[in-house]
Amino acid sequence: MILVVGGAGFVGSHVVNLLLEKGPVVVYDNLSTGHRGAVDERAIFIEGELSDQQRLTQIFTLFPVHAVIHFAASDSVNEAMGNPEYYYENNVGGTLALLKVMRACRVKNIMLSSAVMASSEKNELLQGQKCMIEQMLEAYTKAYDMNGTVLRYCKSTCVQASVSGNPEAVVSESTGNQGLKNVAEVANAHVSALEALERGELAFKMYDLSAVSSKNTQQELDWQAERNVHEMIEDAWNWHENSKC
Repeated sequence: MILVVGGAGFVGSHVVNLLLEKGPVVVYDNLSTGHRGAVDERAIFIEGELSDQQRLTQIFTLFPVHAVIHFAASDSVNEAMGNPEYYYENNVGGTLALLKVMRACRVKNIMLSSAVMASSEKNELLQGQKCMIEQMLEAYTKAYDMNGTVLRYCKSTCVQASVSGNPEAVVSESTGNQGLKNVAEVANAHVSALEALERGELAFKMYDLSAVSSKNTQQELDWQAERNVHEMIEDAWNWHENSKC
């Protein structure tokens, strides 16, 4: 069974849908940015905070979870600048809590979905947290006999702008962003990387889904990006409108 932390969000809910075709899935989300309506009814849904070690322990005790996909890091630049304490507690502290519980419950496989925004001076706080989380994951895999995978990909601000009410204007401004991948392709990459993780082919591995390194990723994961930025913005718009609750 797979535990998807943050599985009610945009990318997470798409990954959950794919995973459900292969077996049971538990979704754990605080619904701060995700939507309950986005979670497939076939999944087991539990609401809670990433930092709640007692609740996480209950999940690992009740369900035969053998792998975790972590989507739960908050990534709003403006919110992070205005409330850095919460972002460190949720992103860094929450990830540490998850890893501690996994270690205690002997759950060895974890994948971090590391979405990053386009480079910006205001983005340094979030980028620093992402790097810290990735380093923490690598350290745990080396010290505690765990297996970890990091998937990096660009989450452009254009997607967020598109759901605010003016998608056509955003499309015209975003055509040149080669780092942005269609959500269906990103979801497929997560599933492929999870399969490699479960096969025990790696202790720690980082994949970058950006255009720069997609060739290596394609070879190792049998994955390739084929759709364009317009289709991803359309997906984001449809998901936002259909998953409101």
